Amino acid sequence: MFYFTEKKHYSQKAINTYKKIASISKNKSDKIKVLVVRLNYKIEKNFLKNFKNLKFIISNTTGLDHIDRNYCENNNIKILSLNDTKEKIKDIHSTADLTLGLLIGLVRKINLSNKYVVSQKKFERYKFISHDLNSLTAAIIGYGRLGKRISKYTKMLGMKTINYDIKNKNLDIKKILGKSNIIVITATSFDGRKILTKSLLKDVKKNTYIVNTSRFFSVDENEIIKKLKTKSLLGYATDSIDGEYDRNIYRKNQFIKLSKKYNIIITPHLGGFTHESLNKTEEIMANFFFKNYRNQL
Repeated sequence: MFYFTEKKHYSQKAINTYKKIASISKNKSDKIKVLVVRLNYKIEKNFLKNFKNLKFIISNTTGLDHIDRNYCENNNIKILSLNDTKEKIKDIHSTADLTLGLLIGLVRKINLSNKYVVSQKKFERYKFISHDLNSLTAAIIGYGRLGKRISKYTKMLGMKTINYDIKNKNLDIKKILGKSNIIVITATSFDGRKILTKSLLKDVKKNTYIVNTSRFFSVDENEIIKKLKTKSLLGYATDSIDGEYDRNIYRKNQFIKLSKKYNIIITPHLGGFTHESLNKTEEIMANFFFKNYRNQL
């Protein structure tokens, strides 16, 4: 039996595929053997204890920080995700599209100027003069599926683009950061490690913008806040913040408070959240499970 944590806008094709294997329950119970999840909830120990006979968790995501993997490992629960179907997701670009939107919005101060016009009711443009994108250098940190797509976008806009990936030992990230006006963090961080550490942020030159469509823990948030306050960082856009799974925590996040004053854009994990991307990834995972695991329930 299957249980879905979120069914809103879920692909009917995917649901029909799962129904060919077993029924779908509306209630948590010991009969559930497969949990189908998205990103809206933290799938932690206390929640998982509701499913005594759980065998699989299916997540149509690449990041897995929303799932208590230690609990799953200790209780023989297999996690299946888009990482198991990488060949199938090569043409899904919604996160890259969002990244470009955040980049343009940050540099051209779209969000900042909109808030000013609406709140102050003044059509004042001198406060928001910016730069041509083709005069700037972008560093793409993480040159995988998304990094390659983002790199195509920035080059198409005439920006000088430097690509960095940890797998390429010939590249010096410190030198790349020192040359760049815009830093895009799109590298995957499964183990919670920081990609843009406090130490590396010291190598970021003044008047730089940072766009983060990886995870909040991929950067040192406290150091970024310091740089925004000292104006050595001109803006920060992120699709993920600390505490995003807990309203009581994320409401206290400093970026939310500071966004009233500084050039900060926060989106609620919208990277892969389009109708097309959701449905396609849901169908990919449903077909993958049907082909490989339907006889294991």
